[in-house]
Amino acid sequence: MQLLLAAAVTALPLSATGSGNVIRDRVTGCGTSNPFPAEGESIRWYGSCQDGLLSGHGTLIWYQNGQETQRNEGTFWAGEMHGPITTTYPDRTQLIGTYQAGTRNGQFMTFRTDGSHTVSIFDRGQLISERLVSATGQLPPQTAPQPATAGSPQSAAPPLARPTAAIADRTATPPNWRDNFAGGSGLAQDTVVISGSGIENGYMG
Repeated sequence: MQLLLAAAVTALPLSATGSGNVIRDRVTGCGTSNPFPAEGESIRWYGSCQDGLLSGHGTLIWYQNGQETQRNEGTFWAGEMHGPITTTYPDRTQLIGTYQAGTRNGQFMTFRTDGSHTVSIFDRGQLISERLVSATGQLPPQTAPQPATAGSPQSAAPPLARPTAAIADRTATPPNWRDNFAGGSGLAQDTVVISGSGIENGYMG
């Protein structure tokens, strides 16, 4: 029996965040929700902009004091991730799944450089189950997002830089993700979450 940290996420419509919770690309002026603002944080958006918000297929890159912390590649709507998204971290860990207006919904897969991966199931932002598969297990096929449409402004994102310092190992649902809130706890047997508690408004109770 293994104790796992399960994360529940809640949707936060961009229209309800207020100007203090929206971060904008200083070059394009496009914005996205930022529920956990941090000093030294910035973004770059390579894609289209509608009504001042991220729109269509593109790449959103997050920086902390000039160092890339993650990039989200896929489809956006009204400033939020909407559709298939691939999130890549500096250590080359990848999270692949589908969002609905910024909320995780359906199967998410986390692929790590050691060959292991995690399969997580979400229902409208709520983590339902999570299963870790070791490097010796059979890896399910990855699904990539749709290719970028030609002619969109800022359409060419820079290549992912190699990490300059070691970063902590990330699970399928690391805390403080920018697309939603994280929180809660769960008890797992044979690495499948079977119950959880302490989740309230995305924070641990």
